[in-house]
Formats: sequence, structure tokens, C-alpha cells
Amino acid sequence: MQGNTGIPKRQEKPQAQYPEITEELVGTARRTSFLRYLNWGWLLFGIVTLAALPFFPAQRNEFVFVTAVVFPTYLITWLLLFSGRLQLAGLCFAVLVDAGFYGLFLYQTRLMGAEKAFETQISVWMLMGLAVLFAGAFVDKWAAPILALVNTILLIVTQMTLAPDSDPRPGPAVFWWMLALAIWLYERALEQVFTRLMGELVERIRVEAELRRLHSDMEARVAERTSQLAAREAFLSGIFNTAGDAIITVDETQQILSVSQRAEEIFGYRSNEIIGQPLDLLLPPQSIPVHHQHIDEFRTSSESSRIMGLRRDVYGCRKDGTIFPAEASISKLVLDDKLTFTAFLRDVTDRKHLEKALGEQEQRFRRVFEVSPVSIVVTTLDEGRLIEANDAFWKLSGHDPKTSMGKSTLELRTGYDAEKRQAFIHTLVEKRSIKDSNYMFVDDAGHPHHVLAFYELIELDGQPTILSMFSDLTEQDEVQNALRASEMRVRGLLNAIPDEIFELRRDGLVLQYIPPDEESSHGPSEHFLGRSIDEIMPASVAAQIKFAAERALESGQIHIIEYEIMLAGSEKIYEARVSVSGKDSVLIIVRDVSFYKWLEIERETMIEELEKRNAESESLRETTVIVTSTLTFQRPFSGSCSSSSA
Repeated sequence: MQGNTGIPKRQEKPQAQYPEITEELVGTARRTSFLRYLNWGWLLFGIVTLAALPFFPAQRNEFVFVTAVVFPTYLITWLLLFSGRLQLAGLCFAVLVDAGFYGLFLYQTRLMGAEKAFETQISVWMLMGLAVLFAGAFVDKWAAPILALVNTILLIVTQMTLAPDSDPRPGPAVFWWMLALAIWLYERALEQVFTRLMGELVERIRVEAELRRLHSDMEARVAERTSQLAAREAFLSGIFNTAGDAIITVDETQQILSVSQRAEEIFGYRSNEIIGQPLDLLLPPQSIPVHHQHIDEFRTSSESSRIMGLRRDVYGCRKDGTIFPAEASISKLVLDDKLTFTAFLRDVTDRKHLEKALGEQEQRFRRVFEVSPVSIVVTTLDEGRLIEANDAFWKLSGHDPKTSMGKSTLELRTGYDAEKRQAFIHTLVEKRSIKDSNYMFVDDAGHPHHVLAFYELIELDGQPTILSMFSDLTEQDEVQNALRASEMRVRGLLNAIPDEIFELRRDGLVLQYIPPDEESSHGPSEHFLGRSIDEIMPASVAAQIKFAAERALESGQIHIIEYEIMLAGSEKIYEARVSVSGKDSVLIIVRDVSFYKWLEIERETMIEELEKRNAESESLRETTVIVTSTLTFQRPFSGSCSSSSA
């Protein structure tokens, strides 16, 4: 936004915004801050003392005593500070510290005796000087000499009471009074400095009022600029995180400064796992020395950006150890006197796989192209110059591949009509592809070949070209002619056979029917073709035929059946021979055997008559034999008599 920001300007009143600054206010703020930090340090001293207990077993009791003094002192001081009673908190802190060290000395006199304690533990009295310092700093400058006087009296009384024979020890008292004097002078100097600063503070308040007025205007401008910068930063961050390439920023020592979301996806790391890590983490071990060499060269070069991998392939290493091919570029930029590098990396694994697959596919197509029995040739569209051809084309055309490559159609085929070719080109451009099943291809020797020709308009290296394929149909024509002649012979033989011929599918559908003469036929051809045997035959006959067809298809052998049917008012008897003619079809040859059956019946009747007559003749013969036998029996008897008579 320009101009009015919409933020109203406030009428600043310094007196209303800041409380009146006095010596007491400044001293209170200073003492409060100092006492708070000192109280925290006192607590830390107690914690360290407590933690050191296991390491100093000989001083265990002294450490316990100090800890017992420190923690209550910290708690009381903190509560008083929290309630706003600064002077009371400072007084309690100084007195408790002073009493704690005095109590520690008394404990030492109990352990080792008063005289020895005064000789060896005088440092404890020296530590009571801290209380003098704290009293002057936290209560009042006069509190320091007062506490120094109290400690001096306490030292004299304690020595006279507990160790009257020991040598006087004025060192602690001198130390206390020196501290008291120093803190008194320090506080007095602070008062003088405060007096000088008060005038400066008044002027500063006036200046601050004007600055606040200017600041309100500046805030609006800064807010507007900040909003613009935030929007721009969000825009750049969106580009950074939504870019299809991985973006990695490193410093001059190759430590990773930032990575994009795409980089996290490609390498498998979270950003917090690799920021601050060396870039070598994302490189295969064998690529690290080469990468360092390239970075050193790029650092000292005048280039601001460079494409990586021009001389060799670039690879990255994922979190799981997978190494993948990549395309990368790098740029350098100096920010705040520090050199930074930004790498843009793209995972080309899929593209490499595709290129490999395309290469393999091209090799397969090349092998198919070379060994294909179909003649294939690629020529330019305008002049018909040969670009590529396979062996089948050279065999079909009779051209020499060494001398023919690069020549035009008109140069290779003398007498070829140029206008005819132009008409062909016009048609091909219009239709994009042409198929001619009756094309006569004339070879180099002038021999015509019946071919199936196919032309396709394709683009090769950005140029229009013609893909021509010729399938030589000469042998196929010869085979078809032979098949036609064979079919005519078979058809003639079938027509000469006096029997009916059915071609029947496994499911009973009649595929072919060749009738004999019309008199003995089951009916005309139209009655059978395309119909089921169940529709044209009685159910029992149809079932018998289908059963025989199934048995023939299963066994591969000829099956013979007989059936009777009424035709033209008379009963006809047929014999059918069923044989396999295809995978799911059978050939049925049907012959009318009615006459032969009648002959058989007549023959059987005659045989029966003969047998009957033979039986009658046999009976007559037997009777004759009996009569003859009887006569013969009587005749000898009569002869005997006659003989006797004679």
C-alpha cells in the first residue's frame, strides 16, 4: 500500500507513557536484577555442593551444612522478591549468608578445637565478607560498614570466648572494612553518575517522544514492506518446495544449509537429518573425490553456474544406499561475504530405464527388420532416395546394396514414369497410407513379381519419408493354384461317388452336403446346409449319428452304423461310414442299402425254403431208408427160404 496506511497516529505524551525516573527507582531496578541473578547463582552453588557429596566423603558434614543453609536462603529470598520487598530480601540474604558462614566456623571449632580452627579456618571468616558486600549492594550503602562492624565485634567476642590464648587475627576485619569502604564508595559514585544521567534521560525522553511519532509512521511502512516481503518469500518458498527438481544449498565447506521437499522425497531423508551434514552423505563413495575436484575448479572459475555431468554421468545415493542416475547443475552466490552453492538435481532413473527399454526395443525392431521375409525399404518422399532396406528387399529387387543406397527410384528403375510417381506421392500425402494387393513389382532383371504392397508416410529425423513393404505372393499364388486344382479334382471325385456325403460338426451342425442323384437323396442341399442334424433327421437317427461322430472324434477310427427312414412313402435302409475330417468335424458317407437288404432278406427266405425242403427231403429219405431197410431185411429171409427150397 502506498500513502495512507490506515493506522491512526497517536498523540504521544512521554510523561503519561513513562513513570518519573528517580534515584530510588533506578537503584531499586538495579538491586532487584542483581539480587535475582545472585540468588540463582546461590541456588546453583547449593546444587553443585549437593552433587559433590559422593566425591568428598571426608567433608560430607561440611557439605551437608552448606546445603542446609543454601536452599532455605534461596527460598526466603525468592519469596520476598516475588512479593516486592527488595530491601528485606537483600537484608535476609546478607544476614543468612553471614550467619551460615559463621555457623560453619563454629561447626569447625567443634570438630577440631577452637584454637586450631582459628589457625586453619580463617578463610571461613573471610567468606563472611560476601555478606558485607551483599548488604551494601542490596540494602543500602551504609549497611555494609554496619555489618562489617557487627562481624568485627563477633570475631573479637568469639576469639576471646572460645580461644582466648590464640593469636589475634585482624585479617578478616581488615578485609571486611575494605569491602565496606569499596561498596560505600561504589554506591556514592553511582549517585553522582545518576545525577549526571538524569539530565540526559530527560532529554532522551523528549527525543523518544519524537522518535515514537516517527516510529508509528515507520511501522506502517515496515508492516507494508514486511507483508510484501512475506508474500514474496512465500512465493519463492512455494517454488522452492514445489519444484520438480531437488534443490540443495551448501556453504563453502560443502555443509548442507537447506533442502527442498523434492530433495527429501528423492534422497529419503528428512531435512532435519541432513541439514548441517556434509554433502558427501548424498553421493556414492566412488563419486566423492571427483565431486570435490569439480567444486574446487568451479569455486575458482569465473562461471556463475555450470551443468554437471557433461563428461561423465552424475549419480546420487539415497538413504537406503540405492545409487541412482541424475542430471544436475550448480550455481554459486556470495551472500554476506560468504560463498554458497546451490545444486539443482533431477532423478532420471525412469528416463534411463525408458532409454534402455527403447534401445532394446530398437535392437529387436532392427533384428526383425533385417530378418523379416517381407521386403522393407525406407525412401525420401521427394526424390525416393534409398535410406534403409533389408535383405529381403535386395533379394526381391535384385539391386546391389553397395551401389544402390542413396540413389533415387528413377535412377534404379529405368523407364519408371515420373508423373506416375508424383501422382502416387500426392495420393500418399493425402491418405497417409496406401495398400495394393495386386501390385506387380518388376525387379532389376525385368521379371515381374506379384506382391502385396503397403506404403506408409512416416517422419524420420524430422523429414517426411516413405516406409514401403512388399510381400512376394508368387509362391502363394502357385500354392493357391495348386489348391484350386486339387480342390477341383477332389470335387470331381466326390461328385462321381454315388453316395451321399455329409460334413458334420461335433455339435451336429451340417457344414457340407453332396447329394447323389435326386431319387435316392434325403432331399436337396438347401434342406441340410447350416442346419442341425436334429432338425432334419428323426430323433433316434440323429442321436445315433451324433454318437457315432463323437466316438470317431475320440478314437480317430471309422465307425459304421445303419439306420432306417421313411422316404416317399417307402422305408429306406442306409449305411453310414463316419470318419474324422477335422479337429471338430466328421465326414459321413451314406449309402442306400435298401436293395441289398432286400436281396439279403430274399436270400434268407430262399435259404429257409431250401432248408425246409431239405428237411422234408430228409424225412422222405429216412422213410425210404426205413422201407428199404425193411424190404432188405425181408428179402434175405425170403432168399434164405428159397435157397433152402432149392
